[in-house]
Amino acid sequence: MTFELGHYDDKKQKCQSHEIMLLEKEQCYVCGIDVFSYNPYDIVGYGSTKEEALEDYKKKFRYIMSALNYFSEILFEEDIATVDVDCFGKKIKH
Repeated sequence: MTFELGHYDDKKQKCQSHEIMLLEKEQCYVCGIDVFSYNPYDIVGYGSTKEEALEDYKKKFRYIMSALNYFSEILFEEDIATVDVDCFGKKIKH
């Protein structure tokens, strides 16, 4: 799993002119777990019963939180690079 941080500069040189955001990969599908995003709010648990759906949700949530914890270790312990993006969070090609 690879995470990237995006950097946007609106060139106005004001207090909120620079933004840093976690970029969502174009194709973020984790086979076997059916996770399509690293955003915890995008998780949906499925099952033929309420209990199965809750267990599926927990499995996906655990995976997402593990991935985000891994990213937090990199973020706080390493010099992480950023990618220039436009105001919509799309990569700018130089």
